[in-house]
Formats: sequence, structure tokens, C-alpha cells
Amino acid sequence: MLDTLEMFSGAVVGPMKRILLKKGFNPIGAYEFKMPSNFLSKKEINNKKIKGSLSQVETYISSIINNKSKWGRNPILSDLLYYLVSNKVVWKVISKYISPKVDENKCVSCGLCEKICPVNNITVDKYPVFNDSCQACMRCITYCPSDAISTKKNDKNFYKALPIQKIISGGVK
Repeated sequence: MLDTLEMFSGAVVGPMKRILLKKGFNPIGAYEFKMPSNFLSKKEINNKKIKGSLSQVETYISSIINNKSKWGRNPILSDLLYYLVSNKVVWKVISKYISPKVDENKCVSCGLCEKICPVNNITVDKYPVFNDSCQACMRCITYCPSDAISTKKNDKNFYKALPIQKIISGGVK
């Protein structure tokens, strides 16, 4: 399993192994790779992280081929982080700081934010309305053509993993 993260992965490694075992799979390895953050990242820093991770991926693939991969995890830390990030109360507190806001003077009501939200958290009537299932991917902010969506701390310098055309035409969620 390849898991990407900026600071922490959401502690998915431990729970994912249990799920795979329960379904009858034999998990042979998991590795977490540092990748750009969804929040306020400089392009140079992002490129450095991507370049570093690509060489780590090659090393990890070699370890799989040579039967040397491991499913490493710190059970206490992983389980604690998983509990925290999956806890609705914790998420509500976090979301107060990262919740997108709409500047109605800038919004052109194009509906792009609604179309590209991977968890269908946005509905557009006259302006975007954000529901309670935001996963902080920041697509709505990153790709808003009129810069009408922002967070409290937002300099519009977000990481764009994919061109908007690929998200729209490829159905990437």
C-alpha cells in the first residue's frame, strides 16, 4: 500500500491492514510518502517533496519485488491519530479553521466548486453552500476561477495535483 501525506496520513495504515486481513488479503507492505500539502505550499517546496518521494517509491517497489517490504506502524500513535481524525467533534473544531467562505461580490455562480468537490459537500443555488462533510482537499479554493472562495488564512498558493480539465473530464473524485 502506498500512502501519501504532508504532515500525517490520517493514520490509515493500521486500520487498512485490519480491513485487508478481515477481507482475506495478505498485506505485504505499506509505506508513507511525503507529498505537498493542500494548504499554502510554495511551488519549489512541492517540487522538492515530489522529487524526493519518487526516489522513495522506486526503493519501496524494489523492496516489494525482493520480498523485503514491511507493514510498519506504531499501533498506539496510529490508532490515536485515526480516532482523532475520524471523530466528528474533533473534525468540527478543525473545520472552523479550514472551512471555505464565499465572497459573494466575487462569485460568478459558475458551479465549478460543486462539480469538482470529491465528497459532494457543495451545493450551488445562487452561491456555493458548504455542508458538513468537507475533507479539506481545497479544490474549491484552488480552482475557483474568480478567487471567490477562501479560508481564514489563504494566499491562493495551493498545490494543484491535476489540471482542472482532467478532474472535470476524467471524472476524478
